[in-house]
Amino acid sequence: MLSKSILGLIVSAIFLSLTINAQDQRPINIKIEDFPQAYQNKEPVKIIGLYLGTTMLQSGEDFQADKDWLRNLRVMVKNVSDQPIREIIFNLDTKTDGPDGEIKRFHIHYGPSYWFRLGPVTKGAEEPLAPGALATISRNTDDTKAYEWTRSQLASSRHFQISLDSVVFDDIDKGWYGTTYVMRSEKGWTRDPSKAHLNGGPPRAN
Repeated sequence: MLSKSILGLIVSAIFLSLTINAQDQRPINIKIEDFPQAYQNKEPVKIIGLYLGTTMLQSGEDFQADKDWLRNLRVMVKNVSDQPIREIIFNLDTKTDGPDGEIKRFHIHYGPSYWFRLGPVTKGAEEPLAPGALATISRNTDDTKAYEWTRSQLASSRHFQISLDSVVFDDIDKGWYGTTYVMRSEKGWTRDPSKAHLNGGPPRAN
């Protein structure tokens, strides 16, 4: 049997560990925003769930998280369009303490980067997200310097909003941005006239 003194040390160590862990935790609140008045349910992708690791989060409700919560954040999405999708970009926004309430914006990506490429673009060999299919995505943390910088930028923030920014479809020259279905041109992305009936309302305000 363990002596009372050893048992006391073990209990004290466990209590200290729990206390330190509790001190490292802070409340975080993430709201899923799909801008229904602007999108009018015509957007190609829906955010259907948020997870911290395997724990499901409720949109707009506080949860306890440590300083590395972004590393464990998972976004479950569904392709609700009639086309396969190769890239999805989400905005993770938080307001600053500045006098004008400026917003810090960070991106969470699904798939390779096609949206920001200029000039002729070639398809990759990746498997696109099929219509009706689900995907769970997270922010890329392989670049340690970039991740640490992002984490430092979020260190004083508590409230966040996540929303769909843009989508690139299977042919990589058609996409969606904000409220509008678009196509790639020499000048960048312009409205796709063949999809005008699917465009939402006026562009949202941040």
